[in-house]
Amino acid sequence: MPERSTIIASVVYLIVSLVCTQVPLLNYLGYEFSALIALVSSIGSLILTVHVVRARVTTPPIAFFSALTRNLILLLIPLVVMLTNALFVRNCSPIGGLFFFLLLPVVSCWFSTCVGFFCALHYTYAKIIALKFFAATILYAIYLGYFTPAVFAYNVFLGFFPGLTYDELLSVTPALVYFRVFTVALGGVFLWMGLLLAGHTQMHQSTWSKGKMLLRAMTSRGNVWKSGLILAILIAVYLYRCELGFESTASYIRETLGDRMATEHVIMYYSPESCSEEEAHWVVREHEFQISQILKELHISSTETIESYVYPSASVKKNLMGAGSTNIAKPWTRQIHVTQQSLEGTLKHELVHVLAGEFGMPVIRANLNTALVEGLAMALEWNWGNRTLHQYAAALLRFDKLANVASILETSGFVTQSSSTSYVIAGSFCRYLIDRYGIRLMLQAYRGKSFYEVYGKKAIELADEWKGFLHDVEVDEQERDVVDVFFRRPSIFGKVCARVIAARNAEAADAQRQNYFSHAANLYLQSYDESRGMESLAGHVASSFHGGNDSAVIAVLDTIVLSGTPSQFLSLFNTFGLALWTRGNSVRAEQLFVRVAKADVHDNLTESALIWIGAMRDSANQAALCRYARAVSPDSVRLVMLDSMVQNDEHWVPVLLKARLLLRIRRWKESSEMFERLAGSIPVERLEASRLRLLGTALFRQRRFDEAKVAFWASLNHHNSEWARVEMNEWVERCDWMSNAPQ
Repeated sequence: MPERSTIIASVVYLIVSLVCTQVPLLNYLGYEFSALIALVSSIGSLILTVHVVRARVTTPPIAFFSALTRNLILLLIPLVVMLTNALFVRNCSPIGGLFFFLLLPVVSCWFSTCVGFFCALHYTYAKIIALKFFAATILYAIYLGYFTPAVFAYNVFLGFFPGLTYDELLSVTPALVYFRVFTVALGGVFLWMGLLLAGHTQMHQSTWSKGKMLLRAMTSRGNVWKSGLILAILIAVYLYRCELGFESTASYIRETLGDRMATEHVIMYYSPESCSEEEAHWVVREHEFQISQILKELHISSTETIESYVYPSASVKKNLMGAGSTNIAKPWTRQIHVTQQSLEGTLKHELVHVLAGEFGMPVIRANLNTALVEGLAMALEWNWGNRTLHQYAAALLRFDKLANVASILETSGFVTQSSSTSYVIAGSFCRYLIDRYGIRLMLQAYRGKSFYEVYGKKAIELADEWKGFLHDVEVDEQERDVVDVFFRRPSIFGKVCARVIAARNAEAADAQRQNYFSHAANLYLQSYDESRGMESLAGHVASSFHGGNDSAVIAVLDTIVLSGTPSQFLSLFNTFGLALWTRGNSVRAEQLFVRVAKADVHDNLTESALIWIGAMRDSANQAALCRYARAVSPDSVRLVMLDSMVQNDEHWVPVLLKARLLLRIRRWKESSEMFERLAGSIPVERLEASRLRLLGTALFRQRRFDEAKVAFWASLNHHNSEWARVEMNEWVERCDWMSNAPQ
C-alpha cells in the first residue's frame, strides 16, 4: 500500500511540475512555484504518512522516518524538473528560489509528515481528520483575509500567501523565516505527541481512550514541564502574533498609526508623525467631498460610516496590511487602505468600491468579475492621466493595440493583461454603458446578473457597440506616443523574473535615496539587462544623471532608445535632454524637450519639458538652473538655490519653479503670492494654464474659495482640452462644497 501511494504521489508531482513549466510565473524556481508545491506536498505528505504508519510493518518511530524520507525524496521531482527548466527559461535568482523552496515545500513536508504521523496513531479515520485539520487552517486564513485589514496570510501548511495585489516585490522576510521556524517547532510537538501515543497506547484502542492516555502522559511528572513550556510558547506567539508580523488586526494597525479623526461618513486613522492635525482635516474633508460625488452618481441618499486607513508610506502599509504599492478596498468591512502620497490619485477609486458595495453580491459586497468591479470604479473616478478613458481606449483601437475585449471583461483576461490596459478598457466600457443605458442597469449587472439578463445583449455585442462609439472619438497621430508609453508594458505574467527584479530595484531605490548613485545605477542596469523592463531603465537613467554620469545617460539614449521604439521611452526624454544640456548640446536637448511637449503624454512631463525649454533661453541663470536640475537636495536647500536666481533676475522660470516648490511643501500663502507675481509674464499657454491651476490650488488651501474658482476657470482660457474641463469642473465643485461644509 505505501509503495502504491508513493508511485501515485510521484506521478502527481511530475505532472504538476511539467504543467508549471508551461505557465508564466510558475515556470521557474520562485515563490509562486514553491507555494504551489507546498500545497501539493502538504496534502500528499499527510496522506502518504498515514498509509506508511498504518501499514505497521515496523515500529512507529521508524515508520515516521520512513514516511519523512519518502516525502522529502518526492520533493526532488519538482525541484529537478524546475532546475532543468532553467536551461530553457531564465531564472534570475536560483539561490533565492532555493530559499523559497526550503521555507515553503520542505518545511510543509516536515510539518505535514508530523501531523500525519500523529493522526495515524490517534484517530480511527486518520486521513479524514488530517485533511480536516488542513482545511481548518485554510479556512482560518480566509477568515483573517475577510475580517481583518490584512491581505496576507501565514499558514502552517502552505507557508505564506501575499494576497491578491499588484505588488511585484516579494522576498524572503524575517517574518517568514520566524514563522517557518515556529512551524518546524510545532511539527516537532505533533511528532512528540505521536511518540507518546505510540509508547502508551495500542492501535486498536478508541480515539477517546487514546486522548485520555495522551493527556495523562503529557502531564506526567517527567513531561509536565515540557507541556507547560509548549503551552507558554503557543500563548506568547498568539499574543504577539501581530508584533511578529504573522497577523495584523484592525486594532493593532490603529494603535500603530496612532491617531484618528471622525466626520459624518468617515473614521480616518492616520499617523500624526507624517500628517499634521490641520492636514488631516483637509484629507478627511476630501473623503467627504468624494463620497458626496459618488453618492450623487450612484443615486444613493446616504451611507454608513467608512473606515479609512491612511498610511505614511508604502513600506509601512506593506508591513501592516500586506499591500505596499497597491491600494486596497474591502467593501464587506467598509474599509479602504491607502498611502498618504497616493490619496490624490486613488481615493475616489477606492471609495467607489466601498459605496458600490450596497449593490454588490452578498458576503463580498462586490461582483465576482474583477473587470466589472474595477471598471465601475474607473468609470466613476474618471481620473487617469491627462485624457479621458474614452480617448485612451480610442487610441488603442486606432493603433491596433486594443486587446480582446471579451477576454478582458472576464477576470482571467483582466489580470493577465497589463494593469493599465485592463483598467482603461474596463473603465471606458463601463462608462459607455452608464452613459448609454443608465447607472441603474449597470448596478443590476454589479449585483451578479449577466449582461444578457440586464441589457438583453451578450458581452461581445455590447463590446462591439462600444467599439463603434470609440470610432467616433477623435484620435490624433500623436496619440500613438501615448499608446507606446502607457500600454506596451506587460503584466506580471509576461515579465522575466518579476519578483527578483522588483527586489533588486527596491535595493537600488534605497541606494539612490542615500545618494549612492553609482551603486544604484549598476543595480538598475543589471535588472534591465535581465528583464528589459522600463522601470529598471528609468532607474538607471535617473541614478546616472543625479550622480553626474551624463555619459551613461546619453549612452542609453544612443544605444537603447534610438535603436528601438523611441516613443516608448518618452518618459525619459526630459532627463536625456537635461544631460545633453549640461554637456553643452543645447540644440539636441531642445529637440527632445519639444518632442515631449508635443506628445503630451502626461501633464508633469509636458510642463517640465516646457519649463526646461524656457530655462535654456534664460542666459543669466542657465548654469544655476542646470545645477538645480541635477541637485538631490532637501527642499530648504533647493529654495535657497532658487532665491539667488529670483533675486538676481526677473526671468519667469526660477520664479515659477519656486512657486511650484512652495506649493509642494504646503507654504500656501507664499506660493500663491509667487504665482500671482507671474501674471502676464509666462509666454507659454500651457504653462500659463498650469500657473492658474496651481494658483487655484494654493488659494483653495487658504480657504479663498471664490478666488480659487476664478483661477480654475481662467486656466481653461489657455488649455481647454476635454480632460482639463473635467478636472477644472471638479475643482469648482470642490470649492463650492468646501465653502458650505462645516469647518
